[in-house]
Amino acid sequence: MVDDKEVREIESKLEVRDAGKIAVQIGLLVTIYFKKAHDPHVQEALAACFDQYRALVGDALRWVAHPATGRFHPIQNGRVPSPAEWFRQLAQGEEWAFHYRGGEDAGAANPFSVEALGVQDYGKDELSYFKATLPMTFFAQHQSTFSDLVMDFCRRVRPEQGYGGLGILESPYERIRTQYETTVYRIAKQFPGLEVDDPTGHC
Repeated sequence: MVDDKEVREIESKLEVRDAGKIAVQIGLLVTIYFKKAHDPHVQEALAACFDQYRALVGDALRWVAHPATGRFHPIQNGRVPSPAEWFRQLAQGEEWAFHYRGGEDAGAANPFSVEALGVQDYGKDELSYFKATLPMTFFAQHQSTFSDLVMDFCRRVRPEQGYGGLGILESPYERIRTQYETTVYRIAKQFPGLEVDDPTGHC
């Protein structure tokens, strides 16, 4: 097992900081794409994936985007329902999303995040996505493996396609991502095996 100090030293070398905040980071990510985002069975599977992720990371998640406004709030203020609760409130065919993050600042890049988007149902089997991220060193301190987690997600959701592995983690805010596009490009060019994820665009 790797101790906490060693983990922090490794992770600090995989960050780009600006004014003390992490703007870009390397970590583990998995993104899967699925159809029928408004099917109750699919939503139940996604809620189970979220529950599994949250149980795995404990209290690392600190922020949640309100599904109606997209604005991030501290999780402990209780203003945002869980995905399972939110799904029960949806109108048929309504677009939905959820996004939970870790970190002291919701806008900073952070290795603890889980999000999903269910696109509006136009009857054309549009692709929606579920994405989860973790620190690169996370499984050095846990008995399970990243591939086990990915396979659990896939068994539940039965996606059309997807990818997982090491990738570049960015801020959820478009303004910050745009500011660091050239940094991400340089990193990706130097290390072409890293995933540069844009699930909304890929959908």
